[in-house]
Amino acid sequence: DWHEISNLNDVQATELIRGENIDVLFDLSGHTADNRLPVFANRAAPIQITWLGFNASTGIDEMDHILMDKIVAPKNRRSHFSENILYMPNSYLCFSPPNYEMEILQTPALKNNFITYGSLNNATKVNSTLLRVWAEILNKTDGSNLLLGGNHYSDEVASKIKNELN
Repeated sequence: DWHEISNLNDVQATELIRGENIDVLFDLSGHTADNRLPVFANRAAPIQITWLGFNASTGIDEMDHILMDKIVAPKNRRSHFSENILYMPNSYLCFSPPNYEMEILQTPALKNNFITYGSLNNATKVNSTLLRVWAEILNKTDGSNLLLGGNHYSDEVASKIKNELN
């Protein structure tokens, strides 16, 4: 059965899931917007697994497992996870290569003689501490550029970022 739970609060969603006798419940959001992690903290199902939404621990003791690979979560980093890490054999992401040949181009840095760093995040994640680190990196890399893209990059926000980086 399919149940729409977006209109339910976390307690109602937990009760519905328990009532359906779900054995394994997957979280596909992690710590991203509109997640339902409180449902997992309420132990809605006997086995709870997080995957895909965020490649880091949820920090929730009731989350039993996290799907990862050896690159994203090396075995020496197990202590950074509250979950038991279930290692996928090659990659924790699904990827199907295109059915055509792709031309591999020269690295733009070699062609342009400068490095362009990029961050494609929501502007609300950018703060003074991060800008100081970015400025330090940019200042140590001659002729480098910074490309920012994402939500909330108005002219006013871009101007504030430029001023703080200078």
